Amino acid sequence: MSRKVLLSLFIILVGLTSMSLAQTGSWTLTNQMANSEQNATATLLQNGKVLVSGGDQGGLAVIIGNAQIFDPATNSWKATPPMRAPRMGHGGTLLPNGKVLISGGMRYVSPNLVILKTAELYDPVANTFTVTAPMAVQRQAHTATLLPNGKVLVVGGLTYYQPRYGYVICTATAEIYDPATATWSSAGSMSVPRCGHIAQILPNGKVLVSGGANYRTYFNSAEIYNPVTNTWSPTGSMAITRYGHSAALLQNGKVLVTGPTPTTEIYNPATGTWSLTASTAAYHAYVPIVTLINGKVLVAGGNSNGSSELYDPFTSTWLPAASLNHPARINFPVTLLSDGRVLVSGGAYDWWTGEVYKP
Repeated sequence: MSRKVLLSLFIILVGLTSMSLAQTGSWTLTNQMANSEQNATATLLQNGKVLVSGGDQGGLAVIIGNAQIFDPATNSWKATPPMRAPRMGHGGTLLPNGKVLISGGMRYVSPNLVILKTAELYDPVANTFTVTAPMAVQRQAHTATLLPNGKVLVVGGLTYYQPRYGYVICTATAEIYDPATATWSSAGSMSVPRCGHIAQILPNGKVLVSGGANYRTYFNSAEIYNPVTNTWSPTGSMAITRYGHSAALLQNGKVLVTGPTPTTEIYNPATGTWSLTASTAAYHAYVPIVTLINGKVLVAGGNSNGSSELYDPFTSTWLPAASLNHPARINFPVTLLSDGRVLVSGGAYDWWTGEVYKP
């Protein structure tokens, strides 16, 4: 083979490598939001619009009850009536009847922070928030997961917070909301109290709960909730302790977990075990990850430079994705839209806009 042919092949290989490292997709800013916020909850509605509710405006003393709707068709925001109570760190779960269950959270009542057990329902048809039955336990930084039977499983969370000393108390309890009767019932207790954990519904209808913390104890343990028997059982532990991490269900039924460190691992429900996979190139902390229609997983921001990455489950690698337009944006929810795009909403250091990712 001649040197000229070898040189040509080298140039082609370099070009292919450069293409593989090129950033994928693009981010476009939305119109200005109706309300500024960070640490809000975003819920995709049945009509394809997104409800963004609560959060704060730069501190624990400015927790808000504002809510707004994003319309992907017009790239615009519209304010709704406020929630019945200001909330931050609450749950927002779409029910089968199209309403959204808002559960728990934290509010500021001078001079104290109050953890809430109250709950309310957003009706997108009437555009109203109405009070529903309260939970048995006050909760903030809990998880709220829709079960296959249409009920909502609420797990763990903060029950007491003393910000001056950084002292917290978390709970191991769980409870179930039944939309048909608007009542709560016990779902037993986990093996340990958890705040900042994640909950992921599995293809078999069970729920995987992993990581989190209780005061200064951080967990790598995980457990499974069985809605048929209303019981908890242990499963394999992660390789590292995690708090502020995120999970996404892959199309093969396994669960990808990453953050707040670059270390990434995969849970196999068939074996109840975890295995390490490729790490992210950057740190992504306290931001949800989302599985795209094409099967890849997007993690956006959660760092100082707005970098985003895509996990390809077919090659078990992370690839660079387009960076956020506002790189310092943090503490925002992430929503997979009906058309396959992804919405990030507000966040610290960019209070008034969202961005939409197009793969």
